[in-house]
Amino acid sequence: MAADSSEAWKQIMRHIDAEIERKFTNRLRSPIKNNTPLGIGAKMQKITLTASVVLALTICSSASGFAQKANTYQINAAHTGAIELQNDLKLPLRLMWSSGISQGGNVTSYPIIAGGKVFVVSGDNGVKGGAWVVALDTERNGANLWSRYLPGSDGRGRAGITFLNGRLFALSYSGLLVFLNPNDGKPVWSVQLPKAFDYPAPPVAHEDTIYVSAAASFERNGALIAVNATNGEIRWKKNIDSVVTGSPALSRDGVFVSTVCGVQQFDAITGALRWRTPGPCTGWSTLMPVFYSDRIFNRQMGSNGQAVRTYQAIDGALTTTSVDQIIFPPAFRGGVGYYTTSEALVARVVATGEVLWRFRPKFNKTYLPPIVVNGKVLSIAQGGKLSVLDGLTGAVLDQVQVGSLLPPSPEDSSTAPIAGISVSDEGDIVIPYQGWVALVRGGQK
Repeated sequence: MAADSSEAWKQIMRHIDAEIERKFTNRLRSPIKNNTPLGIGAKMQKITLTASVVLALTICSSASGFAQKANTYQINAAHTGAIELQNDLKLPLRLMWSSGISQGGNVTSYPIIAGGKVFVVSGDNGVKGGAWVVALDTERNGANLWSRYLPGSDGRGRAGITFLNGRLFALSYSGLLVFLNPNDGKPVWSVQLPKAFDYPAPPVAHEDTIYVSAAASFERNGALIAVNATNGEIRWKKNIDSVVTGSPALSRDGVFVSTVCGVQQFDAITGALRWRTPGPCTGWSTLMPVFYSDRIFNRQMGSNGQAVRTYQAIDGALTTTSVDQIIFPPAFRGGVGYYTTSEALVARVVATGEVLWRFRPKFNKTYLPPIVVNGKVLSIAQGGKLSVLDGLTGAVLDQVQVGSLLPPSPEDSSTAPIAGISVSDEGDIVIPYQGWVALVRGGQK
């Protein structure tokens, strides 16, 4: 992006946070006395955002530098978990179909929906190892259209996919990066990335470049690799003297990786190191960071869950450490962050950390990371019930039963694909579970 556009984007985000902080600090002084959303268990004064904030939110969506399409794990290359569709979700929702995967194992990845197809990875944790990329038809009850095997490594079924300008890319655990024709699954090109590393994290793509993080087996080091999406040539590779097992997160011109010592930022074009946090260094695995509102939200594993440390994107300065012990990557939209603990989904004002609401699924823990679609938060519990919540109040807008779900593979695991919710440009919601895929559509009675 041009420098003036980037600075305008920063000013917009600062304005949004300031407005959100002022309104919520003034109007939500009452403590939360229960575990239900404020829109249900307590009364909240109606909040009306000013026209300038609404405009700022609209501009922010287009000025972020990322296309408004869900094309990787947690929606976009920044991993905010948020998307703005041209048309809002139509309620009520209805389960249109559930379809089994014809190839692979019993774990299904986060989906990508494009061109009337749902693309997923189906992990095989058996003796042969490896994973399959599978395409399903959105309009023919999830009919399996094609499947493509990806070689595994050491019996591991972890693999990831990303989508860029009509092109589907898949990365196997052993480092085979393949450009697949989304119409028939045939490889257009493939490249073997350096074999000294493992590749447990989903790739991300932006502006004709695919960014991949790598981890050295049994060693405390890794790498960040940028690949030309047109021909598969490596643009640059930077070694990192720390473990890297989570996906990189992108800003408009930077690439962030989480290490056991914190965060490092690299120039997206040249790969030059911009800054690194000093530590402390703990653990043997890392998780995917999230870039939002000129901040990096980095999760580090602890004995009771994941603690979130927030850094300034410009220089890596530590700003806050969250009190929540979360289990999934947080989602962000409109100055609010949505954090999943073992007991509840918690909404917090980004600028102040103030809790807006908590939502507890009845009898079940949350199954997958939340996503935010046009200000509506989508969260699914292990019992298979998908809830649609108002992002500002936590009020339950709709619920639909999808299926009986088991806990997904941990994000820092290397044995099976990472699962997540996604949404198409038309508002179709796709949810993976145990070798199956379910599609939910709005406006259906």
